[in-house]
Amino acid sequence: CCERDVGRFPEISDTTAVSVRVEYDTNVGLYYFAQPTWFDVGLDVSSPNFGTLSASSSEVGFGIVAGLEISQGWSVELGYESIDDTDFISVGLGL
Repeated sequence: CCERDVGRFPEISDTTAVSVRVEYDTNVGLYYFAQPTWFDVGLDVSSPNFGTLSASSSEVGFGIVAGLEISQGWSVELGYESIDDTDFISVGLGL
């Protein structure tokens, strides 16, 4: 008689992120930067019975990073960023 729709997982249709970085350098090899970020994600859910439903969400986040230049051209960084109640911690090695 009828086809049963058991649901579908959403698919990310598009993402956009824009950040602005403001950096402060010290004379001893330490540097710090702050980074506000705007993030937008679009989602699509397709269903044989209901077609395609679309939605998008925009959030604003903020990040801070501290770095240390360990030799000419080499540095290590420790960062924290928060976007929409999601926290990211990063450790980086710069060349």
